[in-house]
Amino acid sequence: MPEIEAATVRLKIGEVSEPIKTRAGYELIKVTDKKFGKPIEFDKVQRVIMQRLAAEQQKEAFDSYVEQLKKSYKVEINKEALSKVSGGEEQKEGLQEKPEQSGETKEAPQKATEEKRRRD
Repeated sequence: MPEIEAATVRLKIGEVSEPIKTRAGYELIKVTDKKFGKPIEFDKVQRVIMQRLAAEQQKEAFDSYVEQLKKSYKVEINKEALSKVSGGEEQKEGLQEKPEQSGETKEAPQKATEEKRRRD
């Protein structure tokens, strides 16, 4: 818990904290001893650090790309077609919308089916 960690860092050996409010209630901390771990060599953690940094960069790039796409394109969802594909789950939730409102006509799914039959 961040509240407890912050208090333990500030306190000196033998000191007692003020009451700290946490999810579990209020806590008092008394520092009886402090032990410091020995430093880890960079060579041992370099790969982990590189992986974390790469993951952060990928996430930032992806989020930026998605935001750019949202600004550039208007997305309309055909709830009727979606409900047919997903087994009607959207209808149960009351999210169905007429196809004309979402930008697709009723003929579009039929045309796709007819084109598929012609290819077969």
